[in-house]
Amino acid sequence: MPQFEQTQTAISEYYANRQQAVGGHIYAMPRAGARGLIIGEVPFEGAVHPAHAMKPFSIHEEITGLPQVDLTLPHRALEIQVILDRSPSRDIPRIQKAKRALMDLLVGAIFDSRPDMTDRVREVVIVDQDSEEAKTFGPDVEKINSQEGPEAVASRVASICVSGLTLVLSNFEALRLDQLPSRNFQSTVGVKVNHFSSIKLPKGNVKIPVGNGRMIDASDEVQLAAYHRVQDTHNKAVVDRLSAVDIAVSQVVLYPGLALGFDYEESDKSIASAIQHVGNRN
Repeated sequence: MPQFEQTQTAISEYYANRQQAVGGHIYAMPRAGARGLIIGEVPFEGAVHPAHAMKPFSIHEEITGLPQVDLTLPHRALEIQVILDRSPSRDIPRIQKAKRALMDLLVGAIFDSRPDMTDRVREVVIVDQDSEEAKTFGPDVEKINSQEGPEAVASRVASICVSGLTLVLSNFEALRLDQLPSRNFQSTVGVKVNHFSSIKLPKGNVKIPVGNGRMIDASDEVQLAAYHRVQDTHNKAVVDRLSAVDIAVSQVVLYPGLALGFDYEESDKSIASAIQHVGNRN
């Protein structure tokens, strides 16, 4: 299975050396083209270093004629968290499977792209700990009990987000991170997972269920337009309240008819862009 190539690139270029720490990691090794304590320069190698790592003003380049990149010593490992919100919902099995596939792809991309072997990946799921679904997650996956209540769950998630780069997969209906201070989310990407019916319904001679027992006549343009206006307003409100607390938002649309349950390339591009946004502002 592919592993989100654009997301891998965004993570590999995400710098861990922004927060101050006392001392250094015992396994920290010098790295070229990263941020940290500059200890020298090495010649640029196209097969090894990204193009943006080239140093624009280098005395060594003037002497040798070869482009240079800074050699830096990391102060701390990169902490990466992936949190999947599986709070009780009426998701059909195909939607549940698509959300799990999305999480697995992200975790795989992170493992394949960590800049250093000492970087750490943490998997967390919000789930009813007494449910059968909770048992399907392995022992390495941490669990936040969704039955603790919305405020307690949001607080637990926020405490994880402050640790470093964190990707939270949720529809953010019950998970109200926007009610907590923005200082918790300076390195957080909110992956807003949408069912296609909450974005845009296709026109056709069918009636489509849209939740809560409601049906939309997809052949009626007036009904479709009214439904889309309501959904657009609601989705924008969710994105705006997440952005208000500095969460970078990526949106992934679930299509049960697709092999993975979502568009692979569009999802990869959207998540990578949000990670780059967080990296650029810190």
